[in-house]
Amino acid sequence: MTRPSFRYSVFALVREAFREHRGWPRAWASPEPRGHYQVIIVGAGGHGLATAYYLGRNFGIRDVAVLDKGWLGGGNTGRNTTIIRSNYLQDPSAAIYEKARALYETLSQELNYNIMFSPRGVLMLAQTEHELKGYQRTARANALQGVDTRMISPAEVKKLVPIIRLDGPRYPVLGGLWQPRGGVARHDAVAWGYARACSDMGMHIIENCAVTGIDTTGGRVFVRDLVRVRVVPGAEFGARQEEELKHRVRLRLGESVRVEVERVKEIERTANGKFRAVVSKIGAGLQ
Repeated sequence: MTRPSFRYSVFALVREAFREHRGWPRAWASPEPRGHYQVIIVGAGGHGLATAYYLGRNFGIRDVAVLDKGWLGGGNTGRNTTIIRSNYLQDPSAAIYEKARALYETLSQELNYNIMFSPRGVLMLAQTEHELKGYQRTARANALQGVDTRMISPAEVKKLVPIIRLDGPRYPVLGGLWQPRGGVARHDAVAWGYARACSDMGMHIIENCAVTGIDTTGGRVFVRDLVRVRVVPGAEFGARQEEELKHRVRLRLGESVRVEVERVKEIERTANGKFRAVVSKIGAGLQ
């Protein structure tokens, strides 16, 4: 079942301005996990969410859960550089990066989410003879690959970047590898945009849900049965009480279920204001 989609637009922005911006819906839902999905993707970064999105868009596979041990986009996606480029030397690398670079050009429109892509170009400076020869080699390889990249002179570098000092301050600028259709984007916004689109297709994005193991039996994949109980321990809560708690949980759910007790200072509320004291993943077979 898909969510009703809320379309971002200048009209929506004006409308919400009059409402003091109190009418914006959640960008993506925060569902309780089910026991079974057709596809489970571990990691809600750019790669994981893009995989889920294209499974839904290109192949109609929407019974998908994307799990992340932290918050969405809180891993490498939120820490890496903003550069978008495809000027790589090897043919396989250049091909996949050029495909990705081209996707960025219309991704904001496709996702109806501003990923803040700015195609301002990417300039890589050569400040040693070794770097200069390496970039010249890359430029020639890119020409054969059909990637729009070229070497430019120090004078052309100065024209592009008037503020630059060509003589240093430490090493002189000998030239540059210029990709005019490169640029920058907010990678965390890319993750948010994909998450919103996946959620609109009915996929489950489950944050703060660490995957601790995967079992395979007879060619089928099982997520290990795990119940994690968060406890704010009192003064009398010790090892004996912890084992008793595990025992009681297994009596209700079965002896095969793994039970972990996590001692915390407080039980945090979820985004919808509720307590999630127990995070449970009851495994079911996936083909």
